[in-house]
Order: sequence, then C-alpha cells, then structure tokens
Amino acid sequence: MDKLVIYSLPFVSALIGWFTNKVAVWMLFHPKEPISLLGFKWRGLIPRRQAEIAEQTGEIIEKEILQKHLLASSLREMDLQPHFHAFIDELIGKALVAKLRAMPFIGGFLNDGMVDQFTEMAKAEVDTHSVAFIETVASEVEEKVHVKQLVEDRINALDLDELERLVHRIASKEFRRIELLGGVLGFLIGLVQLLLLYWTGIVAF
Repeated sequence: MDKLVIYSLPFVSALIGWFTNKVAVWMLFHPKEPISLLGFKWRGLIPRRQAEIAEQTGEIIEKEILQKHLLASSLREMDLQPHFHAFIDELIGKALVAKLRAMPFIGGFLNDGMVDQFTEMAKAEVDTHSVAFIETVASEVEEKVHVKQLVEDRINALDLDELERLVHRIASKEFRRIELLGGVLGFLIGLVQLLLLYWTGIVAF
C-alpha cells in the first residue's frame, strides 16, 4: 500500500470530520423550505421547529426569567415622581398656558405667578395619587401582560434569515469550535487507524 496514502489517513479523517460538522451546523438552518431527497422530506432543524422553539422559549422566559410579578414589582419600585412633574411642567407650562392666554377674558388675568401656582398645585395632587395610580398600572401589568405570548409571537414573526443571523451572532464561536472539534476527532481517529495498521503489520514506518 502506498505510504503516502497511509500517512495521509489522519489528515483525510480530519478533513472529513471538519466537513461533516460544518454540514451539520449548516443543516440547523438549511434547507429553509422542505425538499425531497431519497424519498424523504428534508428541512433544517430550526425552520422545521421554529414554532416549538418559540413556544418553549417564551415559556422558559416567563417561568424562570421574567415573571409578570417581577415586572409589576419593578414598576412599583420605580421613582416616577420626576417624570410626573416633568409631564405637568410640559402640559401646563406649554400646552395649557398657551391656550388659556389665547382666550379673550382669561388670558388678560393669567400671569407667570398664577401659572407657577397652578403647576405646584397639580404636582401636589399628582404626588397624592401617584402611589394608587402606579399600583393600578402594576396590577394591570400582572393581569394583562403575557410574557410567554409576547416572546412566542416575536420569535415566530422573525424571518428565517434574520433568525439565522441572530443565532450566528450569539453562537458563532461555538459553531466554529464544533467544526474544529470534528477536525480534531477526525485526525485522532485517522491516527488510531494508522497505528492499528502498524500494529497489525500491514504497514511499516
């Protein structure tokens, strides 16, 4: 047997192992549409199971990561008072004052001191009722926000090309390692074959 062929066994096996794993990674996403091959219908794993992946991902996120009560608790803990005050300044200081000053009778009596007084009164009222308002919103979040359904709908709505880019962006290093591992294992298998040939006396170094 030609020694060149014998000695090339580990390298050929490495190439086969690398190529096999590369094809396996490719087949996670391709073909995107079912094709018939040797009497079987073939389709990439992720395109075929996109709906199931979306459902299970949504369920995991809702149960283990982002439960509805956590969203509501975060809302209750937020300091929204500065935002309420800024909204009142914007509402009264710009929108309402401009309209009131445009009125023939009221506009003549409206001055900056009155505007400031109305603004402070509105802020005080908001501060008084803000806790109850936030509690109402938090309760609505717990009752009506369905994290699982939101995640599931978003994943199902992803275009398959977009989904592939997303997965590659997250796991590109791991995919390359899988391909490299195939090459390393292939090389080791070829090396074992070469040693067996030597051990059985079929080839001599």
